[in-house]
Amino acid sequence: MIHNDRRHFKRYLVNGTASILPAPEKSEQPSLELLNVGRGGIMVLSGALPAIGSELSFRFTVEGYNAELHANGQVLRNSAGTAAIRFLEEPEGIDDLILWLDATMMSSLL
Repeated sequence: MIHNDRRHFKRYLVNGTASILPAPEKSEQPSLELLNVGRGGIMVLSGALPAIGSELSFRFTVEGYNAELHANGQVLRNSAGTAAIRFLEEPEGIDDLILWLDATMMSSLL
């Protein structure tokens, strides 16, 4: 059986929040539930996100991690109540977050 997975990076299941940052004249969108994160992007529970292909700025936090990350992204999928957003460039701090997630995952196995 051939499996075509478009993901290029490991994903981490997380609890967290994400917020779409508004254009200057609009108010900030409500928080979204962060489902997973990886080097390539995030997945959130979505109400109404912009259309597939739309570019947006957002911030996100992972429960238990002490920093908020900011990123620019593009909506890749938006269906069945979830949305996948890829990073247009690696957000500052993603390396530290991934190291923390790996360490947290390993410590939970011990």
